[in-house]
Amino acid sequence: MRLFAALQPSAEAADHLSLALQNVRPATDRLRWLRHAQWHITMAFYGEVDGGEEVDGGEVEELTSSLLEVAAASTPMSLYLSGAGCFSARTLWMGVAGRTRADETALVELMAACGQLGGEPDRRRRRAHLTVARARRDSTGTVLADLVRALSLYRGPLFDVSHVGLYTSQLGAGPGGGALHERIAKASLGE
Repeated sequence: MRLFAALQPSAEAADHLSLALQNVRPATDRLRWLRHAQWHITMAFYGEVDGGEEVDGGEVEELTSSLLEVAAASTPMSLYLSGAGCFSARTLWMGVAGRTRADETALVELMAACGQLGGEPDRRRRRAHLTVARARRDSTGTVLADLVRALSLYRGPLFDVSHVGLYTSQLGAGPGGGALHERIAKASLGE
């Protein structure tokens, strides 16, 4: 099964972003917008992990245990969605910023620690972000570039993060043929 670790924005932060996106969303079918319920801030992607059909088997159990340790060593934090960008002219994302009261690097450190779990380090996660849309294969990057400009000054409300989740990702099983993400474990930060 495909697994990743992620944080969840609050319902208020997600609703605020939804409203901002409605105001700039172009009337085009060249973008596939991710559903609000599937939004997450990926900390690390682990890819295919051996757990068989059971969520509590083999590597999945070890990964869950390691994630609990990483979360316990971290600190709850306050974050907000801020600005926008795109990867490879195909993926539109919102930036993430914030801190704990004592440490401005808590988010970066949590990403690094999560990335070290599950075998090969996940070196691709260098920027905390929340993906909101993907361009269809036949699209150009112009639409995304316009959206990035329109959302560059966006700043959402502050939200508290007190846990990191371990999620499965089932390609093609979600609405509209996208991925379906389901949380299978939850690890509290600082406990």
